[in-house]
Amino acid sequence: MAPPMMLPSRTPPIYDPKKDDWIRLTSGEWLKGEIISMRDDKIEFDSDEMDEQSFDWEDIAELRSSRLYTYVLLDRTRLTGTALIIDEHVVLSVSGEERVLRRAQLMSIVPAGARERDRWDGKFSLGVAFRRGNTDQTDFTYQAFFRRRDALTRTRLDFNGAIGEIDGDQTVNNHRTNLKVDLFASPRFYITPFSTVVYHDKFQNIEMQLTPSAGIGYHAVDRRKITLDLELAGGYQYTRYRSVEIGQDQEKRRGSVIPTIRIETDPLKDVDLDFLYQSIVTVPETEDTTMHGEVKLSIEITSLFDLDVSLIWDRVQNPQPNEDGTVPQRDDAKLTVGIGIDF
Repeated sequence: MAPPMMLPSRTPPIYDPKKDDWIRLTSGEWLKGEIISMRDDKIEFDSDEMDEQSFDWEDIAELRSSRLYTYVLLDRTRLTGTALIIDEHVVLSVSGEERVLRRAQLMSIVPAGARERDRWDGKFSLGVAFRRGNTDQTDFTYQAFFRRRDALTRTRLDFNGAIGEIDGDQTVNNHRTNLKVDLFASPRFYITPFSTVVYHDKFQNIEMQLTPSAGIGYHAVDRRKITLDLELAGGYQYTRYRSVEIGQDQEKRRGSVIPTIRIETDPLKDVDLDFLYQSIVTVPETEDTTMHGEVKLSIEITSLFDLDVSLIWDRVQNPQPNEDGTVPQRDDAKLTVGIGIDF
């Protein structure tokens, strides 16, 4: 239901910090609140009644902002002002002057003069399991990500790891960190000037594996319930082993080609199911290729807490034998269940 002042109009709303932003869905429903951001054909909106919500950009029939926002266009032009968006038309009021654009020219919307902390979000998930009796077992797993977004860049830092022991003997000890910076050239195409993966796995005989790289990415699929990103990068890989047989090198250096597939789905309300596959193919010799895969199911319990279930798989194509000649298994897989906190 639209209040009288919200009847469709080509006149942009007058800026007043005491007023609210409004969006009208294609279903005809109006929501009052505050725009958080729009990017990747998704708009984040803090509704007065429904808290923070995410909508497909194609489901927004009309938007009226009374607050100042920065509107980033495909040619990387930035315009700050208030706006009225109806169907395929955008009317911006910038310093008292109106500019009429096509909606297809708009790449993103971000708050004008936002505080630094407003550009950050993330999640932390923790899982702990204990077993006492004939077998004493303790498992500890963690996952986390921190993300910073502004008009044209996206920076993301991911962690995951596990430590476990049975009857006092450690059986699991692995940790992965991934730092990635993206620059958006268009709504679908982005450049990754820097990315690095740091990996440690005691039982794969890997003391440290460092893989810096740079590449490109493309939104191959961007639909209501599913998105698909394809990425390709090239870089360098340095590996230091915990121990090696006599006469073998404890360190290896290789070039690398890194294809990545990311799939994010929303099969049900309050349910997210995400997939990741990444292969680090060493060149010119491919014998030290490694692979990493993740399947993550997140079920919203409250606005703050989620139930997270993850399957994480790592494969080392050619494990390095330890100094005693034992060869680690190629594959490691772990199933984790934990409670996640969004912020």
